[in-house]
Amino acid sequence: QREIILQAMASALVIKHANLVHFAKQVPYLAPFMTCELFPALAYFSRFAILNIATDEVRAAKIRKDTDSLLFFNPDCPNGHYLLDVLNVCSRCTAQRLLVLSAFDKARSIAWGRPDTSQNGDRELVRNLKVNGASSNLVGLSLSDPS
Repeated sequence: QREIILQAMASALVIKHANLVHFAKQVPYLAPFMTCELFPALAYFSRFAILNIATDEVRAAKIRKDTDSLLFFNPDCPNGHYLLDVLNVCSRCTAQRLLVLSAFDKARSIAWGRPDTSQNGDRELVRNLKVNGASSNLVGLSLSDPS
């Protein structure tokens, strides 16, 4: 039941870092799950303060592993290689942010009359996309919650 409440909070609320720390102290065994679920809903955060939520090394390692894609994502320079698991909330959020940035750059490229430099001739900036190991493109790709 607590997990359902956390998922609802993540989808409906904007949360402050202090709230997340408070929640994690109240229920320490849920801290890794809570951090992964609520991290994308944080309004403003210090990237690495999120790692101090756990009270022990095992939970800290789990938080680091589950949130690393979003923790190290830099929207000002999103180029790089990403291996994302859409079952993980933070990875799915990172993928959604990449898709938004790609759509924005595609629209800007068209508006400014820039030449198409995409891999597939569709002005998409995502290259070498693989879904479940098979080559794919962004057309029809859905990142809705798979659960």
